[in-house]
Amino acid sequence: MKYAFMAQYQNTWPVAVLCEVFDVSHSGFYRHLQRSATSTVDRDEVALIAHVKAIAHETRYSYGSRRMAKQLQDDGWTVGRYKARRLMRQAGVTVRRPRQRRPVTTDSRHGHPVAPNLLARQFDVERPDQAWVGDVTYVWTAEGWLYVSVL
Repeated sequence: MKYAFMAQYQNTWPVAVLCEVFDVSHSGFYRHLQRSATSTVDRDEVALIAHVKAIAHETRYSYGSRRMAKQLQDDGWTVGRYKARRLMRQAGVTVRRPRQRRPVTTDSRHGHPVAPNLLARQFDVERPDQAWVGDVTYVWTAEGWLYVSVL
């Protein structure tokens, strides 16, 4: 209470007089002022981190630091890309990239007859053209999924 009163009237009365009247040290009073200023910044930081979490939730965690900074600026906060990145890190917000969906290559739930396994893992044959085997797989490329079939 003393420090709050002194801060309120420090422009009216000299700090030395106020410190003498309330029997406190100059350094104690100035430390109180510094803590008060820091706590205001901390409150803003906490509000900003909460806002970052809300934006991340609304956008399903798809914003990186650049888009987050732009959104925060649009919402009236003064932040840059690097501060947005730091805030995202403090908030525990990371970008969730969409997973590449693998193509479905097998559908075992059908009414078609299943071919019998004639080789039964006996791959040694007596002459050519007695057994044919094949397989189909897929590979991710810059163009998308490409299928590779081997016979």
